[in-house]
Amino acid sequence: MRVIQLWKVFEMKGKVDTDSLDADQIRDILIMENDKKFDKIICQELTERFGSKFYDGVYRVSYRQFRLLWEDLGKIRVIFDKYKRDGVMNKRKFKKILEILLDQNLDAKFVEELVIFYNNQITFDAFYHANRHLRRLSAEKRLSNLSFRDYYNHVFYKEPSAPLITDDLPPSYEEAITQ
Repeated sequence: MRVIQLWKVFEMKGKVDTDSLDADQIRDILIMENDKKFDKIICQELTERFGSKFYDGVYRVSYRQFRLLWEDLGKIRVIFDKYKRDGVMNKRKFKKILEILLDQNLDAKFVEELVIFYNNQITFDAFYHANRHLRRLSAEKRLSNLSFRDYYNHVFYKEPSAPLITDDLPPSYEEAITQ
C-alpha cells in the first residue's frame, strides 16, 4: 500500500501554508470505500469546527487545521474499521459501539430512526457524525430518553449570527409610563 504524506493530500486542493480548503474541497479529499465522498453537510460541519471564517464569510481550514481534522477522523476511523463490512456498519454494531463510546444506553427506536436518517447505511461519515453529535448531547442529558427530534434539532440548530442590539428596542410598559 502506498502512503501519501498529509501535506501532499492537502496540496491536492490547496497550497500548504498559503492557502486553505473550503467544505467542497475537503469533500473532494475525504473519499471512503467504493469511491463514496463524505456527505456535504458533514464536510461543512468539519470545516466550521476545525477552520476559520474568512472575510468572505466562508469557513476554510489551513494546513495546520487540516492536520487536526485528519487526526480527529483517524481516531474514529480505527474504531469504525474494526466493525465495518464492505464500508458499512450494521445497525446492531452501530448501536453497540455508540453505547460503549458514550457509556450510555440508547433506545432501540431512536437508533432505528437514526439509521433511517443516515439513509439506512452507516458509512464512516455517518458514524463519525452520529458519534460527535451524540457525544455533545450526552454532556447535556441522558441519552436513553433521547428522541430523534431532539437529535435532529441539535444537528440542524444554528446559533444566530447577528448580535442582539438592545438600544433599538422600544421601552417596556413600565419605562414608557415613568417617562
